[in-house]
Amino acid sequence: MMITSPNNQWLKRARALLSRRGREREGAFLVEGPRALRTVLEAGAQIECVLLEVTAVEAPELRAALAAARVQVETATPGLLGTVFETETPQGWLAVVRSPETSGPPAARPARLVLADRVQDPGNLGSLLRTADAVGAAVVLLGGTADPLTPKVVRASAGSVVRVPWWRQPAAEVQAWLAETGGGVVVLDSGAGDDLLTADLPWPLALVAGSEAHGPSEVWADAPRLRLPMRAGAESLNVAIATAVALYDSVRKHGIGDDGA
Repeated sequence: MMITSPNNQWLKRARALLSRRGREREGAFLVEGPRALRTVLEAGAQIECVLLEVTAVEAPELRAALAAARVQVETATPGLLGTVFETETPQGWLAVVRSPETSGPPAARPARLVLADRVQDPGNLGSLLRTADAVGAAVVLLGGTADPLTPKVVRASAGSVVRVPWWRQPAAEVQAWLAETGGGVVVLDSGAGDDLLTADLPWPLALVAGSEAHGPSEVWADAPRLRLPMRAGAESLNVAIATAVALYDSVRKHGIGDDGA
C-alpha cells in the first residue's frame, strides 16, 4: 500500500531516528540516497525497511538487489519524506537500518588505527570513516566526537560507517590499551612536529586526528607530532584531508589493510 499519511508507523520511526536518543533507544539509524544504501546492503547490514517517494531517482539495479534480499520497500506520496530528509535536494531514498554492533576494542589490535579525538563536524567525520574504509583502518571515537550514525555522517561516509570497525572509548582508556598492545602513537598537528613526508611512521600505527578548533586531548601531550608541509600563509587542511594524506603515506609503506588489519 502507498504511504499517504505523516502518521504512518515507518515515518514515525524514521523521525524518531533523527535524534541520538532515538537511535540509541531504537537500535537503528537512517541511510539517505541510493549510493549509501547500496554500500550498506552489500556490507550485509540488516535493513528494516526502505521508504521511497514516488518521484525517487531511478536505481533499477538497487531495486533488484533489494528484492533479491527480500527487503521491505514502501512507497510514499510526494512530500511526506520531506520531514525526515536532511539534504536540500534529496533523491527520494530513505532506509531504516539496524545499528552495527560496537562492543569495544577487538582482542587483537588493528595494525592501522585512527583515533578521532573531538572531531565534531559531521562532514569531516564521515569523510574520515570513508578514508578508513578505503585503506583498511579501524576507528576509535574518543570523547566529544560526533555520533557516527547521524544522517549527515552516514551520508558523508557514503555508507562506510557499516563497513569500518569502530567503537567509542575514553581517550585515557585508549592510551592505556595502546601502551599494553604495542605500536606507536602519533598526533597530526597543523603547526608543529616532524614533516609527514619525510618522517618514519610507526607500525603498527595509531594516528590521533584532533579537533580543528581545540586540538587533541591533553592525554596525548607527550606523543610525537606530525605536520603536513604547506606554503606560507595557507590555511591548514581540514582534519579529514590531513588524515587521508597520513593514512595513504602508511599505505605507501605497508600496503592496504583489511578491516583494520
